Amino acid sequence: MSDSNVSRLALLRFLEEVQRRDLERTRRWIAAEEQREAERQRGMQARPPVPDWLLERGLNAHSAPVYVHVGGCWNAGKRSGGVARDQALRALAEGVRPAVSQPGEPGAALPAGHTADRGVPRGARGRRTAP
Repeated sequence: MSDSNVSRLALLRFLEEVQRRDLERTRRWIAAEEQREAERQRGMQARPPVPDWLLERGLNAHSAPVYVHVGGCWNAGKRSGGVARDQALRALAEGVRPAVSQPGEPGAALPAGHTADRGVPRGARGRRTAP
């Protein structure tokens, strides 16, 4: 910057303009992020409540239920749908297997009298099987 035709004041004015543009861009980024956060919050508030019980269907839409899950189960898949408690209990009574509610804890959240071993072959009890 040894050019004698450019004054120090002109250089400072140029720097000021660059910084003003940077500040405007940063403020736009902040406004966009605030809008995304507000939309995320609205989405969280509008989300329907998690059902208390889920029935997981087999691979096709017309197959019988294969697992009963507690609402919010970590292992409930896309083929799971919310059901009332009496429907979940009826499915368990009909032999639908309870899902693993926590890794390593089969049926921990199931109602009393319903065990995770129901419908499992004798040799497979205690072994975790893939859904």
